Amino acid sequence: MDETLLHMLNGRKDIYPKNLEQQFLRVLNRIIELWYSPEINDYLTDLLIDSRGDRQGFPLEVASELFVLSMIFARRPKGVGKKQGCGVLAFVVLLSDKDRLSTGAIEPVL
Repeated sequence: MDETLLHMLNGRKDIYPKNLEQQFLRVLNRIIELWYSPEINDYLTDLLIDSRGDRQGFPLEVASELFVLSMIFARRPKGVGKKQGCGVLAFVVLLSDKDRLSTGAIEPVL
């Protein structure tokens, strides 16, 4: 497990993208690199949406993890980040049951 990402996930090993790390380490490293930058939103969108029409796509378990990371980033409170010295995703504990994601058989819990 990447310690930087684990810190960004507030130590939440249950939402750590293990499949992404095992199968697409380059993509995971880029997400970590961009997490605090304005480019992260476009990068995550480009990973999840095929705008060229010729991509094979990610395996379901990897796509699910990317989606969870995208949702966590999108729902983070403004101003949460490095400057405050806390994990960007520290707020995930505030999410309620109604905010759980479901993708068929896979149900990542935030």
